[in-house]
Amino acid sequence: MTAASAHAALDPVSGVVTVHAAVLDPAGGTLLRTSASGPATTPSAVGQDAGQQLLGAGAARLLGRPA
Repeated sequence: MTAASAHAALDPVSGVVTVHAAVLDPAGGTLLRTSASGPATTPSAVGQDAGQQLLGAGAARLLGRPA
């Protein structure tokens, strides 16, 4: 079983949203972490950036999906 987690935080002063995301393979102990930041006006793009970083680091394999 693979665990995945994501958290987003908004800095209301700067208008920047930051997404922290992780994928963990408890059986193998592999932990992938990343974060991405960008304008709060494009939160989906920030989340997609974090997701692409994880996929590029091998998250698809941990999740049992084709890369």
